[in-house]
Amino acid sequence: MQEIRILHIMSSFGGGISTFINNLAKGASNQKIVFDVVTYSQVPDHFKQTIEATGGQVYFLKNPKKTSWQSFKKSFAKAFQDNEYQVVYSHIAGYRSIVYYYLAHQLQKGKKFDFYIHGHYRYDKNPSFKNKLLQVFDTQVNRRLSRLPIGCSSLSIQELFGLKVGESSIVIPNSIEPDDFLLATEERLAAHKYWQSKFIEKSDQSLVIGQVGRLTAVKNHLLTLEIIAYSKKQDHPLQLVIAGEGEDRAFLEEEVKKKEIKDQVFFAGRISPVANLLAGIDLLIMPSFSEGFGTVAIEAQAIGIPVIASDQISKEVDLGLGLIQFLSLECEPKDWYQTMIDVYNQSLNKIPSDEDRFRRIKNKSFTNEEAAKLYRQVLDDQVSHFQIDSR
Repeated sequence: MQEIRILHIMSSFGGGISTFINNLAKGASNQKIVFDVVTYSQVPDHFKQTIEATGGQVYFLKNPKKTSWQSFKKSFAKAFQDNEYQVVYSHIAGYRSIVYYYLAHQLQKGKKFDFYIHGHYRYDKNPSFKNKLLQVFDTQVNRRLSRLPIGCSSLSIQELFGLKVGESSIVIPNSIEPDDFLLATEERLAAHKYWQSKFIEKSDQSLVIGQVGRLTAVKNHLLTLEIIAYSKKQDHPLQLVIAGEGEDRAFLEEEVKKKEIKDQVFFAGRISPVANLLAGIDLLIMPSFSEGFGTVAIEAQAIGIPVIASDQISKEVDLGLGLIQFLSLECEPKDWYQTMIDVYNQSLNKIPSDEDRFRRIKNKSFTNEEAAKLYRQVLDDQVSHFQIDSR
């Protein structure tokens, strides 16, 4: 097996893209894949160390909007001056990927390489006419520039590459390290006690739920807050940990005050590793209007807690453990609340064993090792179609 050197292009750290790269890199050493990364933002030490462990390096880009085109081009060229690439892999899709595509060809100086665009998200459900046209253009760009239609879920690939259901594409699972989530009972009890301590008012009948993700409109935190407010006068009041940062934080904090649920909601900021939160909550809620995939649902099932997700999230996140239920966004907050209580009660004393959870994660290629193995096969042109079994 020959070594492959890949240049990953990501806009910034934080969120699903950097997590995907980080976790895939952890499994890459056994596959002789070297990861380099170019990005516009600073990265934490743990990410840098993971990349360096593959033999790679993190390079920092100058933003042409803040500096100049020449300074951007010079910063992008640094990676090519240091290395020769067999693969350039863009996590920036659509028309924004064009500049990286042409610069990469220019900087490789005629040396052959493969260029990929990875689909990580889905389009807005009700775009303006202008955005509809842009989406059509972007799908054509993605299809023309990327060697294969590839992404984190079948839905994301279909939308970003303009494919029909069943057309050939490759899903690279957003992988996890199972050992991080297969925790001892003592660790889970300690984590639950910790998160319970964040709330002033507690009762034996209350449940601690969590929502993880960027604080932005698409994640639909407003519905979650309505559910929390409804639960206040019910038999099982809910306590909510909101994990993440984003432009909507101040707005959401104000909504919490308006709904008079300040004692029931805790803003935890960005949490790393997320297992520290998932181990301590009773249930994960994902009411998103849209998700490219939803890796945290995999992580929650790996921990062994139930998940209530909107029907806009790919069914590929279901590990088949009986821990996830999908609910329509047209349902009322009281319906979401009752579903949570029912699912939680059903899960009591029925957590699938560590062995069963690990087996499901591995069989669906959600381990870092299995995802990296698949990734290598794709890069070697041994696999041209792969879908996650959603059964």
